[in-house]
Amino acid sequence: MRKLICLLVIFIALVPIKAYTIPVALSQQNSTEMVLALAWSPSGEILAAGRINGLWLYNKAGKEIDHLALNMVNSIVWRPDGSQIAVYEFAALKTYILEVPTLEIVNDEIQANGNEIAVPLAWSPDGTLLAVANQDEIVLLDTTIWQQKAILKGHTREIGALEFSLDGSRLASGGLDQTVRIWDVASERQVDLITEFSGYVSDIQWNAENTALVIAGASILIWDLERGEVIAELPFDSYGVWDIDWDNNLLAASVQNLGVLIWNVDTQEIVQTIETDFYNFSICFTPDGKSITYSNEGYLIQTTPIDMD
Repeated sequence: MRKLICLLVIFIALVPIKAYTIPVALSQQNSTEMVLALAWSPSGEILAAGRINGLWLYNKAGKEIDHLALNMVNSIVWRPDGSQIAVYEFAALKTYILEVPTLEIVNDEIQANGNEIAVPLAWSPDGTLLAVANQDEIVLLDTTIWQQKAILKGHTREIGALEFSLDGSRLASGGLDQTVRIWDVASERQVDLITEFSGYVSDIQWNAENTALVIAGASILIWDLERGEVIAELPFDSYGVWDIDWDNNLLAASVQNLGVLIWNVDTQEIVQTIETDFYNFSICFTPDGKSITYSNEGYLIQTTPIDMD
């Protein structure tokens, strides 16, 4: 789902391919309000889009379901059962818990501050915990009563990425201190520290077996947790990675000045490059894994089929 809001860089795509545009609400067709975050619901029936002017929900056909006026929504994460959504309002330094599809506010008292970066949010797979970054600390919230459960301390600068393992036993975090830390959720203790790379960590994803991490920043690394080493790398020289999403053997990356790249992790080859004409801070696979959703020209939302050949 999430990056440096103060840096607005025009993307220059490498190889244009055909894409189809998800229609957006009529009121947004001529809008210049930038898309900052995108996230499909677990069922694949609803697309949530964070824009400079608020949060928007669309159905699969692109028709608006509802919207909520907020100021710069740049982080979105769905509750695993799809009943609620957590969003971060950058201008107010607040995290909101909203009912779906009504967007009724359940909780608006969660304070978070990422300074110049988007505050990452992560919901545990069983839906009972929400992890929220607050500068260099991680706040764990018990979502059954919406009370603070723990504060995880270890990072020395702002946190830019949070992700629970798929079994919910561990939490990975990374940020401006150029480290990735692994936390045991049950004991609330740090159990691993990864420092074998340089640069700001913008995103983290676990593999399905919970044995490896994809770490995005100045480049993309795949880190084998059992062996404690890099097993694959996709460097980008001076370019930075805004966002990543991992589905089976395919990794999608939104890369500064390069557009959206689809990387086959098994062969370590870029198999598809998608043209993006403007800012593209967020990408996400559709739940069926057959397409990738992203923003184009700043405000348009597009979905492109993945080349499976």
